[in-house]
Amino acid sequence: MTGDNPLSDIRGARMAGERWRSILTRTGNFKDPVGNHPEYPADIVCKAVGDAWREIQRRQGLAPASSK
Repeated sequence: MTGDNPLSDIRGARMAGERWRSILTRTGNFKDPVGNHPEYPADIVCKAVGDAWREIQRRQGLAPASSK
């Protein structure tokens, strides 16, 4: 689950069970420049949706570890 709202997106992913992973983006509702949400922390925090997509690809072995 990828989203910008810890209270709905990340909380929802956590409530869905252990098979779900959450990515919080720092766009829209969540703007903390360096941290994670204290009450509903995501598994991964990314600057934007494109960064989240690249992280998903990297973790699934679909993209190189570092791309320029």
